[in-house]
Amino acid sequence: TTVTHTFDTNTGNATFAGGITTTSATGIKIDTTGNAILELDGSSGSTEGIIIKHSGTEVSRISHSNSTSLVFSTGSSVTTALTLDSSQNATFAGDVGIGGTATTDLDVFGNARIGSDSNHALQITDDSAENDLIISTTQRTTLANVRNIKFRTFGSNGTDNILYLNGGNGNVGIGTDSPTVFSGYTTVAINNATQ
Repeated sequence: TTVTHTFDTNTGNATFAGGITTTSATGIKIDTTGNAILELDGSSGSTEGIIIKHSGTEVSRISHSNSTSLVFSTGSSVTTALTLDSSQNATFAGDVGIGGTATTDLDVFGNARIGSDSNHALQITDDSAENDLIISTTQRTTLANVRNIKFRTFGSNGTDNILYLNGGNGNVGIGTDSPTVFSGYTTVAINNATQ
């Protein structure tokens, strides 16, 4: 005798030896007062995944192969769109659009901030009224807390300041980050020889 399914009358658990197919319009529902968990447990070397079909044709899937990466795929040909590895790195196979549909590798429809935190960042914004592009440090509310901008050719702690913009007084240094200061004037210093 082949056992196809069992029901535990004590716990209410059910075990099926084969696949489960439902034609119900409501599908399969997990409804619990505790955590609702769907567990997929495959053998070594196998692939665990969720396949989404429309009218019998696969349109997307979320899968985890024998490697440690979680893969999001699209289309009937199972084309990888996004891969998340065990170090939480994300690899996109196509263009990335933030706030809109991308037309190049990365499109940001809105403002962008690049930096270690909100206090130490480079901002790229726009002035819609004047139709200007604005590249600035993180906005500050007091002059004492302004950030300077340094353009360098190597390293985060390099001394080759090709171009230096002082956010406090507007002075510009070329080849120096210490342009000479003259009270009441905005200066441009080339290797600290004021021009």
